[in-house]
Amino acid sequence: MTGKKDFTGFAEQQIASNSLFNKPLFESFERACRMQTSRLDRLETVLTEALQRRRNGCEAMERFASQMRDAHDPSAMFKAQQEWFSGAVQRIFADVAAWQSAGTLMMQDLSSINELRASSERFDPMAAPEAAPAAAEPIVPRRPVKVA
Repeated sequence: MTGKKDFTGFAEQQIASNSLFNKPLFESFERACRMQTSRLDRLETVLTEALQRRRNGCEAMERFASQMRDAHDPSAMFKAQQEWFSGAVQRIFADVAAWQSAGTLMMQDLSSINELRASSERFDPMAAPEAAPAAAEPIVPRRPVKVA
């Protein structure tokens, strides 16, 4: 006893899943992933530079302490203070500029995220999928006819 297999349900599922992957939801998802990667790269750069400035600040403080210890006159002490303070101010301004730039980029990303949200809200995953093409009638083999 051979039963006929109905593949129309499978075909409809394949068409529905194909249309789902071609919808704005997945385009938005891919775009969001690219944005996050870009944001993490920028944040890594900002943090690496900030840590390098902190390291430079520690080294400058160590030099300053050494110069103050070795200084025997007020003019040498004053010069050491000026050098240390000048470097500290430069590092602070560099930090402010870097974090301000990072903040601006994050705000731009937020506006892009809002655009993504708006485009994905237009997509209704519960909407009926596109209709499957009409299934062809199964070919039923005919019984051989005996010719007498």
